[in-house]
Amino acid sequence: NGACIVVVVVHRTGRKNGGGSSSNSRSKRHSIDPLASFDLVSSATLEHLNVDATVYKHKNTGMQVMTMLQKTPSSKGSTAPFLQDGVFGISFRTIPQNSHGTAHVVSQAIQLGSKKFGNLKDPWNQIRQGSLQTYLDVNTKRDRTEYIVASRSAKDLGYSMEIMLDSFFQPNMAIPTHSWAFRQEGWRLEQTEDGKNIFLEGNAYNQAKIDQMHPEKYMNNYLFKKLFPDAPVHYNERGEQQEILKMTHDEVIEFWKKYYHPANAQALCYGATKETIHVCMSELHLHLEEFYPNKSENLIRENTIPPYQLLSPKFASQDRMPYASYRDDIDYRVVFSWAINENLLDHVSQLAWMVIEDMLLGNTATELAEVVTTEMWGDDIIGRLERDYQQWVMAIGVSGILTNEDASRVVAEMNDVLLKIVADGFPEDALTASMNKVEYKILNAYSDDIPRGADIFKNLMTNWNYDREPLAALDVKNHMKLLRQEVSRNGQQYFLDLMTLHLMDNQHKITLQMYPSTQVAQIHRDMEVKFLNDLNHNLKQSEGVALLKEATTLQNVQKTPNLPEDLAKIPRVHLSDVPTTGNDIPLKVDRDVLGSGVTVLEHRLPETGGLGYIEYAMDISGIDFDDIILLPFYCFMSTRTGNGDLTPAQFIRKIEGRTGGMYVEPLLEDIIPFSTDNGYYVPTGQHLITKLVVHGNSAVSNSASMFTLITEILMLADFYEERTAERLLRKLIDDMEDDIQENGNKYTAMRIESTYSLPGFVREKWHGVTQLYELRKILEDLTNGKWHMYAERFKRMRATILGGSRNGQFLSITADPDTLRGFTPAIRAFVTEGLPPITIGTPRFPDFSAVVHPWVEKGSQRMSETIASMHTNEAFVVPTRLSHVGKGGQVYDAGEKVSGSALTVTQFIEGFYFWNELATKGAHDATATIDIDSGMIVYQSAEDPSPFKTNEIYDNAASFVYNHVSRIQGDELPTDFQAAMIGAIAKLDGTTPQPNSAGFTSMCRFFRSETDSHRQKIREEIMGTTKAQANAMVERLSSWGNPRLVVVTNDYFYGVESQRLELTKCSLKDFSC
Repeated sequence: NGACIVVVVVHRTGRKNGGGSSSNSRSKRHSIDPLASFDLVSSATLEHLNVDATVYKHKNTGMQVMTMLQKTPSSKGSTAPFLQDGVFGISFRTIPQNSHGTAHVVSQAIQLGSKKFGNLKDPWNQIRQGSLQTYLDVNTKRDRTEYIVASRSAKDLGYSMEIMLDSFFQPNMAIPTHSWAFRQEGWRLEQTEDGKNIFLEGNAYNQAKIDQMHPEKYMNNYLFKKLFPDAPVHYNERGEQQEILKMTHDEVIEFWKKYYHPANAQALCYGATKETIHVCMSELHLHLEEFYPNKSENLIRENTIPPYQLLSPKFASQDRMPYASYRDDIDYRVVFSWAINENLLDHVSQLAWMVIEDMLLGNTATELAEVVTTEMWGDDIIGRLERDYQQWVMAIGVSGILTNEDASRVVAEMNDVLLKIVADGFPEDALTASMNKVEYKILNAYSDDIPRGADIFKNLMTNWNYDREPLAALDVKNHMKLLRQEVSRNGQQYFLDLMTLHLMDNQHKITLQMYPSTQVAQIHRDMEVKFLNDLNHNLKQSEGVALLKEATTLQNVQKTPNLPEDLAKIPRVHLSDVPTTGNDIPLKVDRDVLGSGVTVLEHRLPETGGLGYIEYAMDISGIDFDDIILLPFYCFMSTRTGNGDLTPAQFIRKIEGRTGGMYVEPLLEDIIPFSTDNGYYVPTGQHLITKLVVHGNSAVSNSASMFTLITEILMLADFYEERTAERLLRKLIDDMEDDIQENGNKYTAMRIESTYSLPGFVREKWHGVTQLYELRKILEDLTNGKWHMYAERFKRMRATILGGSRNGQFLSITADPDTLRGFTPAIRAFVTEGLPPITIGTPRFPDFSAVVHPWVEKGSQRMSETIASMHTNEAFVVPTRLSHVGKGGQVYDAGEKVSGSALTVTQFIEGFYFWNELATKGAHDATATIDIDSGMIVYQSAEDPSPFKTNEIYDNAASFVYNHVSRIQGDELPTDFQAAMIGAIAKLDGTTPQPNSAGFTSMCRFFRSETDSHRQKIREEIMGTTKAQANAMVERLSSWGNPRLVVVTNDYFYGVESQRLELTKCSLKDFSC
């Protein structure tokens, strides 16, 4: 068998030997010159990305690799380097021939072991849970599959790459004896416990269940299928329910053989240090050198070029389709969709279409949005510019249409409205705002939650995948300059001509009417039942027995732990390799700046793209507790209404034309009662910081305008704009309904935490299902002529906020040294002249770390009343086919110290127990989290096929840890526990904060009285976790207090599980639960 395996691998890859790069000892792996195996293609300095970029081509395979080295700051007064995470990204062109979902299954199955690591069944999970990685993503698209990993440690990045590259080129799933990987990730037949019935399982099959119930995904799949009948993007990359069942293991192997070769790949090495780049290139060199130079294999890239869809002048069609909804009688939708190009768009045209998209769909006050509201078509505009592929798609539509007849009217009138927009043009301030908005977006593309290099790689692949010169694709600063020159010559006529040619005169389009249906889930469930009923006719008995035997084999594999000798093959960083400090953000505090009473928090970073990022926070403790549920909508309206002199549309355009965007949100933070030992102690929930925060960013040239806008947002927002209020309410309700369906675990967690602490109770009122109920109530009152009551309440809330003392006001600024200097005059003018006036004699806010917050008395009463009326276990029923399952309970009481060892244990539960028991069996994002603000633990799983079994797994978590710890000989914790320590450190540190989030993160820490020393203490406790501490955590988990189960599920699962789980049904169609 071993010889057969080698033959398969050599035949597929043309490798020099079947052993990979294992002959290179890890201590010597990177003591080489990796560039000797590459030819230099091109290089450039990309100022807007602050990197030196170089493109190489591998001599043997022809694979292109780009390196990006973060530039050292050179500006006067620069701080110590704020180092970005090292990133490795690789993309394979994967062209589907059907909707079996083969590309997706390959991307998951290759993670389940590779030749170098023996029979280890979860090497990628070892990266996720036991390394210093800060980001790991696998993304299957319609014509490519992208893999990205990031880490603060160069050594750790290299180890992750070693695992990943071996998985790409020597996966165990390609071996017949490992067909279990296909059955886990694709589809399979299983028997119920009593053996009487057969049912369908498999991760891809379950994913298809989720996608068919999500309105936007369902719509996008339908549009691509119709618009591109002759191109590979026609097919659903994740697979469709009935098509997945046609997929075979042989098909998966052949797909991998065809596309997973270095010649068909492109990669990025991104780092802040030369060491990171060297390690990344060395790993690539070691793996790529295993391939023979072979001209036929080097033609692989040419053979995977995705074909174009020819656009037809006689293509136009109108279709109707149902989408999953809460009700059958409201929220009809209409979408118009065009394939806008037959060949690759040039880079300037790409930016132009982004501007067009923003002018049509970018906010709630576009010309199109105004028509939707004025003509009472519906609640909101929907759609977007899909630009992931070589042929772009523009979709423009309306949601919230009341009746089927109204939907037909929208179909008839939309074309006339678009013709009128093209004929009359856009308001000039709309063009200015959209041009500015797009420029900010492309030149300062920081993402809150992913590393900088990962964000760059994702954006780069939208061009590089089609073999466009990568450095030219990244030269967006020059592309924007050329676009502005085009606009200066021809004005907005340039955009109107594009719209005329590619939209109005383009007949390669679909007009799609979507009608709401509560029966979509049942339709697909009936298809599943029919498939199972037809098995007797479609399968021989021997074939059915073989399928069930494969499922049994998979179950045995899942139950069998990894062997110690296989685990020992995984390259790991040791505790001594962990960075000694976390992601500390530089902070300078200047109290009562210029005698204004305001505290300024300055965050000086090496590079922020020439932008300053602002947070202006005002105390809201004086607002009555019964009004705080209105704060999210109050904030949402603040930037979207008129300001007396300007209409809502004009005010939005003013914001977008002079800044990189502004928004307002309420903030609540516990003040942590730290002691002299710098330890974390669970707060009592009585000492709080509550703020209203205005966020914004701008270039130095617009800094004064941004501060003026802050004043206008806070003081002049017109809350009596009833029509605007109605439109915004309907939009928020629609968005929350869709979000609960797709991201249900976010809402189950908030619902659980709402019963354990006052801050948790408040946050659920602001962001959870209670907020949805409140928005529905406000909308009902508005339609009954009672909006004036809310406008008056908002007016009183504003007076309270503006009337507070200046000692409750904070201004956070995050910028590089040059930008900080440029912002200084605007900051000085704002704090001396631009702040909202304060009434003489206004009392100062007290030190809330020493006194009880004003919300506590009434808030505690309201919390007790709510808990008394709530049920312990709740099920929110939505149109979905799988469930989001959350369970939580109290493990620390107020005043108790939370040790870092608790984070080690929860990381162990998540990474090793939940992965084996939940992730391998269909559930996604199974997590275990300690909330130190409430002293509770929360278990979560998303897209879960079996809430009852998951609840049992949650309840057995303590036993799992106990059994594992009890087998430990001596005091030293074994490899898997040490891996959990390292994973817990990575999760605590997180990815390097980006400029657009660093200041806000630091400000929140400041409000909590949390310092770098406190976080460092937690890190040290994690790394010092002992066997005794693990056992102590087991005791807490075994006796957790007042556990609650909250599930987002469907009617079918509720009917099956409600009695066993003692669930009480909550409908999201009503006004309360």
